[in-house]
Amino acid sequence: MANTPTLEKWQHARIRTIDLPSGAGDVDVEPCDLSVLLYGDPEEGIEPAIPNDLATIAEQAEYEGVDAEKMSREERIQLTQFRHWLIADRLRRPTLNRKEVRKLPYEDQIAIFRVCLHMDLSERVMLASFRGVEAGKSSNGSGPAEGSPAE
Repeated sequence: MANTPTLEKWQHARIRTIDLPSGAGDVDVEPCDLSVLLYGDPEEGIEPAIPNDLATIAEQAEYEGVDAEKMSREERIQLTQFRHWLIADRLRRPTLNRKEVRKLPYEDQIAIFRVCLHMDLSERVMLASFRGVEAGKSSNGSGPAEGSPAE
C-alpha cells in the first residue's frame, strides 16, 4: 500500500515537466480543466478565467476540436491569441506573460499548448507528424523517449 496515491501526491503530479523541441531546456506546465477555466466552479468559488474575447475559440477547442485549415482568418487569429493566453496561464516554470510567450519558438509553443490541453500521446504524435513538429520527449511519459518509436 506504500504506492497508494494521496492528495499530496496528486497535487504534485499535476505539474508536467516537458523537454522543449527546440532544445532550449525543460519547463513545468500545469494542464488545465478547460471547462473550469471557461465556466468557473461555483462549488469552489472559482470564477471563469478565460477572457470573453477568447471564450468561443476555447469552447470550440474543448468540445469540438479545431482544424485550422477549416477556420476563417479571424478564427485562426483567435486560436493563436488563445494559445498565447493559455500558455501564459498554465506555465509554472518559468512564468511568462503573453507578450513573452509570443517570442517563444513555434514548436515550443505547440508542445506546451498540447500539454496544457491534455492531448494524449496519439493525438500529439499525429498532429506533430502532420505539422512537421516532433512531440519531443517528456519526463512525464507523454512523449516517446529519444530514439524510441512513437506508438
